[in-house]
Amino acid sequence: MSKQTKTRRVHVPTYDYDMPLKTYQLQCAWCGQDALVTCYPGRPPRFCSTDCATEARKAHDRARKATGQPQGHRQPRQTATGDVAARKNTRV
Repeated sequence: MSKQTKTRRVHVPTYDYDMPLKTYQLQCAWCGQDALVTCYPGRPPRFCSTDCATEARKAHDRARKATGQPQGHRQPRQTATGDVAARKNTRV
């Protein structure tokens, strides 16, 4: 993955500044196509387009639902004295 630096003018109510943009040459994790992607600083991109990112997320969601894992719900943790959820309902 190679990168080049560009900037984009960003306006904030109190001032203007140049935000550095990076251009990454990558191979898309979904379709395998080679692409040049320009984005703001942060985590490097994995996908060549928003369409590929959307399809990858949908495939991940379908796989998760097929295994029966709940979305965003954590299982109650087990402790040495028993279940945390069961202990919340009792007063000492």
